[in-house]
Amino acid sequence: MIIRKKELTANKWNGGTTTELFIYPKNSNYAARNFDYRISTATIETDRSEFTDLPGYLRILCVLEGELTMEFTTDSGNKSSFELSPLEQASFPGALKMTSFGKITDFNIIYKPEYHASAEIFTYKEKEELILKGEHCFIWMVEGDLLTPSGSCKAEELYVVEQNSATTIHAMANTTIILIRLHRDISERNS
Repeated sequence: MIIRKKELTANKWNGGTTTELFIYPKNSNYAARNFDYRISTATIETDRSEFTDLPGYLRILCVLEGELTMEFTTDSGNKSSFELSPLEQASFPGALKMTSFGKITDFNIIYKPEYHASAEIFTYKEKEELILKGEHCFIWMVEGDLLTPSGSCKAEELYVVEQNSATTIHAMANTTIILIRLHRDISERNS
């Protein structure tokens, strides 16, 4: 399944806009905080911004455009910071009080701790293949064009790979993607 750019709606938040790409379970709601995981993009349009407090969740943030400095206070009370450039990412608890400096576009995964999540960035040359071996994952198109079993997937679109047999995807142009893997912790599934 491909979630097309034209199907997406940007909503305002206090620092810019956010666009929900995927939320699970399907009938959950970000504002109600009753979701297991959410994949989104956002813009930060102010020089200084406070990140939304999300206790009970973990976050992965990847900068798509711009430069970002993130500041937070550690458990010991010390201030700390790090910087992110395009296609660099950071993982942190959703409850961490985070202040950002810089105007950017970013890619976000917010998920409950009983899940494992990863976001890997890959670049493919035209005609290269990507083979996914029966796993449930997501592909965010940073740039380029992929030919998937669901059709052509272009920049700023999300391809949802359902868990089934192996899937082969072909790069139709030089392409950069973020491959998102999200799965529930096995120990959680067995309890």
